[in-house]
Amino acid sequence: MSQTQKTSLDSRTLKYIWSKVKLYRRDLSIGVVLLVLTNALGTYLAWAMKDIVEGISKGQLEPVWKNIIIVLLATIIMAFIRTSSRVVLFGIGRRVEIDEKRDFFTHLLALDLTFFSAHRTGDLISRSTNDIQALRQMLGFGLLNLINLVWVYTLTIPLMLSLSWQLTVLVLLGYLPILFLVKTLSGRLEKYQKIAQETLGELSSFIEEDLNGIQVIKSYAQEWREKQIFLRLNDLYREVSTKLSQWRSLIWPLMELAEGISYFILVYYASQQALNIGTIASFLICLERLVFPMAITGWLVTIFQRGSVSIKRLDLVYEAKPSPALAGGTESIDFREPSLEAKKLNVTYNAGNDLVLQDLNFKLPKRGFVGIVGRIASGKSTLAKSILRLLEAESGELLLGGKNVLSLAEEPLRRALAYVPQEPFLFNRTVGENVSFGRGFSQEEIERVCTLCQIHPEIEHLNHGYATPVGERGVSLSGGQGQRLTLARALIGQPSLLVLDDALSSIDNQVALEILDGLREEMKGGLLILATHRLEALRQADQILVLKAGQLVACGKHSELLESSGDYRRLAKEEMFYNAGS
Repeated sequence: MSQTQKTSLDSRTLKYIWSKVKLYRRDLSIGVVLLVLTNALGTYLAWAMKDIVEGISKGQLEPVWKNIIIVLLATIIMAFIRTSSRVVLFGIGRRVEIDEKRDFFTHLLALDLTFFSAHRTGDLISRSTNDIQALRQMLGFGLLNLINLVWVYTLTIPLMLSLSWQLTVLVLLGYLPILFLVKTLSGRLEKYQKIAQETLGELSSFIEEDLNGIQVIKSYAQEWREKQIFLRLNDLYREVSTKLSQWRSLIWPLMELAEGISYFILVYYASQQALNIGTIASFLICLERLVFPMAITGWLVTIFQRGSVSIKRLDLVYEAKPSPALAGGTESIDFREPSLEAKKLNVTYNAGNDLVLQDLNFKLPKRGFVGIVGRIASGKSTLAKSILRLLEAESGELLLGGKNVLSLAEEPLRRALAYVPQEPFLFNRTVGENVSFGRGFSQEEIERVCTLCQIHPEIEHLNHGYATPVGERGVSLSGGQGQRLTLARALIGQPSLLVLDDALSSIDNQVALEILDGLREEMKGGLLILATHRLEALRQADQILVLKAGQLVACGKHSELLESSGDYRRLAKEEMFYNAGS
């Protein structure tokens, strides 16, 4: 890393610290005042010790007892003030941690799907926990001890100079080589700290992925293989952490060496210059006051290096911005009649990659039932996500109610549209909470849509009915039950446009057809779009779009397509053979 880069990175850390200092300047000011008072009393104690020791050596006990009582009172007051300073300054770190977690999570919610497809969940979790914890330590423990170090030296060194300026200069010169070595070590610490945190993020991603896919791992008897991968990642993290600890462990002995050198200089100088015992005692206490801040410097280097790395890792996420086009516009339409039209629509998941949807042109009715069919990877799910404005068009337009979907205000659009993916996602909450999803629907409304989705009788047979927890990702429910619950979640908001992305695939064919009949009745005033591989479900569709390799190859009703589209006929024959074989 070049020197220019280092300076830039350091300035980023300082800029971050300054932003937080300004935000909590009141608490910081109080903490600084308390630390100044603490160190002022500590300096006074060092000065008072000179008079006490000299008084004892001269046999003047009466003023000595008076000074001892004053010293004891000052010590008690200093302990109280020191504790208060820690409560105040450590509190800044805690509040920064809370703020950062809130801001980080809020930022994640604002990002579009392309970001999450490029970043592993475990790594994001590691950044939101370990890296933010590092910031808390830097702005709590680190900031407190940095301020304390400044004031210890600011108040103690003048006292040492008044006792013996020659001895003070010699002691401080003894510190310089040690400080140079610590500065040299800091570069190594930053390098291994960055590698360690990145490795921890990779390890967290692997664990999160395996826990989510534990059923697949066990089904294919891949426990041994996954264990070996985990051990390799764990060994890599151990190796990097060990190297980091080895470099870090050099700092404390260097600080102890500096302490030993200072004591040697004091003893040698005192023996040569015949200093009085009071001066030696006071100077010894001053050295003790300098030793801990000097020793803690090594730990401070580690804390600030780790915090600096964490700032850069978090900034990589903060620098990711949602697509301006997906951020939403300000226009509005009448969502009660959401006509849908595509004009030369081209969509890709990442700019520069191959198009997933190519030059799509179609116009759907304002209300009714529309199907989207095609083979795997034909673009059905991509088109469904584009309608919901979860993906940005590379070029062309997708019009809703005659206006570009990207120009519409986001909140009313989200309320009017609903999307049910093929893979159901249920939160680790109750059945009722998963359906209502924090939108305050009544129990009657929840039961109505669950009845429509033909899952109400099964819910009634659960131990606690609608109050039954479904487990993480709905693990206690079958795939068909999960799909029907996510469908109920979408229906309860009474959307004007409902998009189902193969959302009935895990449900028995006859039950799926019955549910679809109910959905058509429920959505008779709006637009129902079903992307599916089941052509039988589309017999009553008002219009069917046939996709092939991201292109629209045919459009029409079921009976029309059987006559006019070879691709549609092949799909129908494959389905017929499949049903006959099963």
